[in-house]
Amino acid sequence: MLRLDVAPLRVPMDAEITVRILDASPGRRVTVSARSIDAAGQAWQSAATFTADDNGTADLRRDPPLPGSSYAGIDPMGLVWSMRPAGLPDPQAARERLAPQHLLLVAQADGTTQATAEVTRLLVPDGLTRTQVRDRGLVGVLYRPAGNQPLPAVLMLGGAEGGLHEDAAALLAPHGYIVLALAYYGMPGLPQTLTDIPVEYFGTALSYLSDRADIAAGQIAVHGVSKGGEAALLIGSIFPAIRAVVSIVGGGQVTQGISQDVETGSLLEILRTRWRTGPSRAANCLTCPTSSRRGWKPPSPPADRYPWAGPLPT
Repeated sequence: MLRLDVAPLRVPMDAEITVRILDASPGRRVTVSARSIDAAGQAWQSAATFTADDNGTADLRRDPPLPGSSYAGIDPMGLVWSMRPAGLPDPQAARERLAPQHLLLVAQADGTTQATAEVTRLLVPDGLTRTQVRDRGLVGVLYRPAGNQPLPAVLMLGGAEGGLHEDAAALLAPHGYIVLALAYYGMPGLPQTLTDIPVEYFGTALSYLSDRADIAAGQIAVHGVSKGGEAALLIGSIFPAIRAVVSIVGGGQVTQGISQDVETGSLLEILRTRWRTGPSRAANCLTCPTSSRRGWKPPSPPADRYPWAGPLPT
């Protein structure tokens, strides 16, 4: 009877797993399916069929799946990234966002289940120290890996969704970094909309990191996504403490703020928010909903291209 060899069975979300089919009949077709449920209760699944070699094995690190599988080519994680939604979300299956995610692998041959394996994938890997940060008016969570040696630090910023990118910080920390996931709006004690965000707030976060004895001197980077990527570029241009900037889909020009709550504001309201062209350090804010030039009025979207938008408010 064939076996499914999967390792490791408990692993960080960003780590590779190996999947091998063993003890199958040579030349036999074996289908391996993957299924997982996300934090919202949405099921995801994929499947790939392999032909066992002369030794009765198939290895996802070595063998491509047959046509009709969820992915093509040789890829040890192909069953994971090629998963697609299966049915509607089930609220009863929802879990806490940072809780481990379980990946069920099932091997079938001749239409019958032959072997199964379950992998526990961790958004918060084992061995980390988690510290809530509320000092100096900051709102964040800091992760560091085990050990006492000073390490480089990363200031991690989310985008227009607000809140914390705590999962990304937790996944980065085991690679040898102290990571501060910093919220800059949308949480208690912070602005509730993405407007009038003081740039000095990020400077306070950098001072907090610099003052820690476990941070390697002169080794602080900032990482941001979307609006956070925009903020990362701005911060890197202002504060000398920053030695590296990672900006993911962040614009090189500071653009308009969003004066509505991201959960309740309509898309049209957000699109009609006025532009702010490149606030300077003296402007004292990251994003603002009004023009920085007195008397300047933003143009309305071209009616022939965006007939649904209408004129911008004055």
